[in-house]
Amino acid sequence: MRLVVSLLAMGLLSSGVYAEDSKTDKGALKVDDAVAQIEAAMKASKAAAEDKVKAAEEKVNVAEAEEKKPVADQPEADDDKSTDSAVKNDEPETAGKDKSAEKMDTSDTSQTTQADTSSDKMTKPEAAVEVKKEVTEASSAEEKVEDSAEKTAETSSVKANVEESTDKAAEVATEEKVEQADKAEAKTEAASEDSESASTETTAQNNTEAETTSDGVTIIEATTIALRGKPHYAPDFTNFDYVNADAPLGGTINDWAMGTFDNFNPYSQRGDAAKGSGNLNDDIMASSDDDLSAYYPLIAEKISYHSDFSAITFHIDKRAVFHDGERIKPSDIKFSFEKLTEEGLPGLKAYYSFVEKIELLDDYRVKFHLKTKDKSRMMALCSFTVFPEHFWKDHKLNEPLKVPPVGSSAYKISDYKFGKYVKYERLEDYWAKDLPAMKGLLNEAEIKYDYYRDETVAFEAFKAGHIDKWNENTAKRWATGYDFPAVKDGRVIKSDIKHNIPLRAQGFVFNLKKPQFTDLRVRKAMTYLMDFEWMNKNLFYSQYQRVTSFFMNTEYYAEGLPSEEELKILEPIKDQIPASVFTDVFELPKTNGSGNIRSNLRQALRLFKQAGWSVKNQKLINDNTGKQFEFELLLVSPSMEKVALPFRSNLERAGIKMNIRTVDSSQYMNRRTEHDYDMIIGGYGPFPYPSPRMDQQFHSDSVKSSYNPANLTDKAVDYLMEEMLKVQEDEDKLIPLGQAIDRVLMHSYIMIPQWNISKFRVANWDKFGKPETTPRYALGDGAWWIDQEKAAALEAK
Repeated sequence: MRLVVSLLAMGLLSSGVYAEDSKTDKGALKVDDAVAQIEAAMKASKAAAEDKVKAAEEKVNVAEAEEKKPVADQPEADDDKSTDSAVKNDEPETAGKDKSAEKMDTSDTSQTTQADTSSDKMTKPEAAVEVKKEVTEASSAEEKVEDSAEKTAETSSVKANVEESTDKAAEVATEEKVEQADKAEAKTEAASEDSESASTETTAQNNTEAETTSDGVTIIEATTIALRGKPHYAPDFTNFDYVNADAPLGGTINDWAMGTFDNFNPYSQRGDAAKGSGNLNDDIMASSDDDLSAYYPLIAEKISYHSDFSAITFHIDKRAVFHDGERIKPSDIKFSFEKLTEEGLPGLKAYYSFVEKIELLDDYRVKFHLKTKDKSRMMALCSFTVFPEHFWKDHKLNEPLKVPPVGSSAYKISDYKFGKYVKYERLEDYWAKDLPAMKGLLNEAEIKYDYYRDETVAFEAFKAGHIDKWNENTAKRWATGYDFPAVKDGRVIKSDIKHNIPLRAQGFVFNLKKPQFTDLRVRKAMTYLMDFEWMNKNLFYSQYQRVTSFFMNTEYYAEGLPSEEELKILEPIKDQIPASVFTDVFELPKTNGSGNIRSNLRQALRLFKQAGWSVKNQKLINDNTGKQFEFELLLVSPSMEKVALPFRSNLERAGIKMNIRTVDSSQYMNRRTEHDYDMIIGGYGPFPYPSPRMDQQFHSDSVKSSYNPANLTDKAVDYLMEEMLKVQEDEDKLIPLGQAIDRVLMHSYIMIPQWNISKFRVANWDKFGKPETTPRYALGDGAWWIDQEKAAALEAK
């Protein structure tokens, strides 16, 4: 379900995929006890072996050598979500989309940005869908881009495995998974010895079983797993803290979607998939909106993995079935992996190349052998979506699907009319309804999405009571559009809900391979020509804040000058990064909001002059070629022009010609994947922490995918990404490393930062019951339920 990006999200939402070792039921094994047990077992095993092989040592040695071959160095998976994620879109968003809501996306993701959210929960493969998500979400509203602030989490994970995450298929695919983003991540090197030993120690404390192979690798068995430390929830948890485990079931949620749909396959590279269709299948494991770095039982009731992260085995819950009653088998997981990497969105096969082979052990166990020994990559597999082989073997994953598919989640398609509406019905006998990770979620009996071609018309439908919830993404409407009677008399509740969820960094993203933008001084000069203060005052009703970091609302935000720890990290690349990293506190240009940018214009022209550009006859001319500075801003919707026009006006004052070209979603996705553009409105994250999802978006190896919008290939950044992947479980090292990454990227001006927002803007008809507690990384509306008394009172009015 969370597979993406973010996309994320792919991630995450998600966002990124995070993992951790679980505890025993009534008290974790103490490290000393565990070590003693392991040593004793090894000693006994050695003695027994010696007794048996006294007369044939040479043969035994040969046998042992053969035995070790299958357990050779293997790789791993990663994060978020990282998704994932995902993901994510070109508009300002609000923050972490609720993973639980994501299960059957009942809210508008344009306003939520998974920290797994991805969900840095964006470690899902769905992160691959990130581009299409950006496309559809952006085109969904007249001012969506203008106000988009952050997305997701999580998912997935904000699930953070999408890193968030991914990334990321149509708005439908991404919104629902990504938040996911889902969770596709990037490549990484072998995990450091320090992180491996730390993980082994945590395992000894928190897992019920651990055994050692003949070559000294410990096999850890657990029901939960986290990337760093312990999972937020203990192995014996009964439900997430932000749900009402006794929430009444039933009722219908009336939601909406923008545009149209003509199929039910969010992975298709053609057509438009129905909103919600990306959530018809569960993932191997579940994640929480309180924890961006952990997984809990779902299809897999437990896992076994090697302490060096060279392999992971999923133990399938014997109760797990698809909608048609067919048991979920190891072969379905293997098939899903092969199907998605061969026929899924571009880039997935390369991303999952860390998987060496998949082994079917028996009727309930499937083992992934990995080439790269990395915990985060290994954990990325936890968020993998499982498809029924008996259905999908006869269908192409990259082609539109015209019939409702067989799934495994709590909902199935019960009714639809292409282009008009799609309705989902909760299965009363859903096999996982009583699992701790599902309890208190998915409370509605039905969810219906009506399609609208115009967001203004959809909002009028909300005002009339035909849509139950509205996640606002337009500053002007939030400031001026809620004076209708239902708000005044309390039938509609309008809420500004502040949060500290990691935020998405969005902006006008340069294609760094275009000759106009190769010079850092040019990119910095253009930053002086975007008047955020004027735009925020006149377009956004002063609701937004400027993007000043890739880690906003986290401890990885780089402030001041580099610390001693950062300087040590930056020393090997000091000659490859901007000198200002060491000498200047990063600050974006500011204005008084009046529209007068003379001071900024003068500074911009100085920088252009230094870079070889001069103003002649009111045109900015290249001193060598004699040509005017000209480029194209590629958009996916006319609605985006509203935020582009003020920027273009200021560019013209500097003698620059910016052409605005708007294309349909298919063209945009193709051009985005091929990096066939000069500039786009795009973004990164959200990143709750420096995750593999970042590697996917910034490393040179990802430049051939759609995950790297700036087309960045920089050896210094590659070095930082690779160092980051080595210390995923060491918070003391990760904090200064994350701050160093943030500092280098901001001083590199790979985009002109725009804006985001640290609050949810939500309006809903007063028919919902809500838990007392909200999750750390999401709105939590996936845990709402229909309150029959409130619903009846609304009907009476």
